[in-house]
Amino acid sequence: MRAFLVSPPDADAAGRGKGIRGEGFATRITAEACLSPEGNWARGAADGPAAKSIFRLIATNVQRAASSLSRMDDDRTVVARQIGREPRAFRRVVVRCPFGRPAVTEQSPYDQEGEPFPTTYYVTCRHLVAQISRLEAAGGVDRWSDAVARERSLRVSRERADEEQRRIRTQLAAGATGTDGGTSLELGVGGQRRGAGSLKCLHAHVGFALANPGYELGERIAQEIDPLWPDSCCSE
Repeated sequence: MRAFLVSPPDADAAGRGKGIRGEGFATRITAEACLSPEGNWARGAADGPAAKSIFRLIATNVQRAASSLSRMDDDRTVVARQIGREPRAFRRVVVRCPFGRPAVTEQSPYDQEGEPFPTTYYVTCRHLVAQISRLEAAGGVDRWSDAVARERSLRVSRERADEEQRRIRTQLAAGATGTDGGTSLELGVGGQRRGAGSLKCLHAHVGFALANPGYELGERIAQEIDPLWPDSCCSE
């Protein structure tokens, strides 16, 4: 299964469809360097080619950061068009299709009003949404719930994903507890509570797997999507 990942949403067109992942180098401007002993040039204590080179590097990073912010605004617009409404609790795009468009977004645990948003990785690609809906309509939720009950590896996979989801939600909340007092931070993949038996939403499991490669249950569900991506962009 091929996933096209980008983190954060600042990959340029040259990287589309190549599996880009990163730590946000283009959006971080290294202010620490300006304050370190080696960074005295920033206060006018150094000059010459080295300082000029560093100034050019900082200028380039500033431009990239501005481009990243513009890209995020563009992503929000595309996502709104994909889902037919303004996205709630939108943070960033974490998975892109081969055409460079948003496929899975990362959501904050709470929206601006403090209302819980239980799905951390939200599938927005129209093709993926439709394909997963077909699986569900054909009994996929019950079938995969039964598979989890039968196969230990799937149970373990799901349990680990649920724990990772809780960790991620708590980290993203950054101390916020919203209108529910933090109760929803304990929800697993698809907004499921601890000890839940059957699955609720295959979209959530596929989205989690695309954003977090190695999630066996989600990846096996995704393997039933053929083709995983459309032949042409479905977001225009």
